[in-house]
Amino acid sequence: MKSFNRILDLFPGRKQPLSFIIIGVCTAVFLVVALLHATGSASGDRAYDFLGLSRFGVVDHHWYHQFLTAPFLHVGVLHLVFNMLALWMLGPAVETIMGWKRYLIFSALCALAAELGLLAFASTPFEVGCGYSGVIYGILVAQGVYFPDTILYLFAFFPLRMRYAVLVLGAMEAYLTFNSGGSKTSHLGHVLGAVMGLVLVKFWQRRERQPLQPRGNLPAKKFRAIRWRTSKDMPREL
Repeated sequence: MKSFNRILDLFPGRKQPLSFIIIGVCTAVFLVVALLHATGSASGDRAYDFLGLSRFGVVDHHWYHQFLTAPFLHVGVLHLVFNMLALWMLGPAVETIMGWKRYLIFSALCALAAELGLLAFASTPFEVGCGYSGVIYGILVAQGVYFPDTILYLFAFFPLRMRYAVLVLGAMEAYLTFNSGGSKTSHLGHVLGAVMGLVLVKFWQRRERQPLQPRGNLPAKKFRAIRWRTSKDMPREL
């Protein structure tokens, strides 16, 4: 962990929210793959097989880079636009609460949870998974915890408080996990990303609320816990 923090400290002057940087990376990857396909340099299928996540790639060929590249790879314009729009709307506020270092760890673990679910339950070794949706659902759960009274327009028409919107979307994804009707969407990945997000948020909240232990002969009153910021500290509307 100390080595990881040293790497993160190499970027002290970062001004843009990490969420916006991720949007830029995902968009750039999508454009590069599209350009390679359009110029005939590489087919789209080969790019997705190499950069997307699959048991064929990880187990048979040991392409472990797929764990890193798959979240940034998207299939089609709509897939990219919906994920990036959700990240743009929901990500920066959660990043502000967590801090960008913890937010980066949060995003990586939510993505990993979704990816492991895909590897474990893929119908065939050649089934490829990609996209940032697992992280998006983790961020959505964090929004429900940190900003429960924020209004989210579900499907762009139905206003719901964030706490209820998370429950509705979670129930839908849980249902679709077992009744997908042949959909190519990894609903299990969404559920696992959301579960990982909830576990991390609750773990960090509990950790922040635990009193620190005094060291040496210093008085204990100097070691009061710094409580997590509540939704009252942040704007209600996004």
